[in-house]
Amino acid sequence: MSSDKKLPKSDRNERLERLSRQALDAILPVEKFLPREENPDKGVDRSIEVIDENENFTNFRAQIQIKGTDKEKIKKDGSVSFPIETTNLNYLWNNLTSIYVLYIEPRKELRFVWLKDEIKRLDKEKPEWRNQGKITLKFLQILNNEIINQIYEQIVKEG
Repeated sequence: MSSDKKLPKSDRNERLERLSRQALDAILPVEKFLPREENPDKGVDRSIEVIDENENFTNFRAQIQIKGTDKEKIKKDGSVSFPIETTNLNYLWNNLTSIYVLYIEPRKELRFVWLKDEIKRLDKEKPEWRNQGKITLKFLQILNNEIINQIYEQIVKEG
């Protein structure tokens, strides 16, 4: 399809965002989680609500910021680093149960970190991190069924 009209363009960032959301949706069991879009997005892409074993909606939720990358470099410790705006981290920190998810497109892999764990790490390794414009998160855990179950249990515990 060719057109002389000026039309909105799709770019790699926009496609990565869609691919990231699709990958996350695909791994979340529908019997355990109800994903909820956050519109307008002010720093949280979605929340996930826990559905209990009796199929009840619980309102126990985690907020999620989803990021995507084409870079697949893995560090010696097995982690993948990704820069995040400090303001976004501060925003998510206002909710106890917050998660960052990173989709690594070339690997078709999702990784995640609990924000509270990254705050502890940053406070220990770089106490002045709050004064920076960006900070680097370390994504070590690959999102799989076992980790999904741990996330479920943690959301229930904190709920």
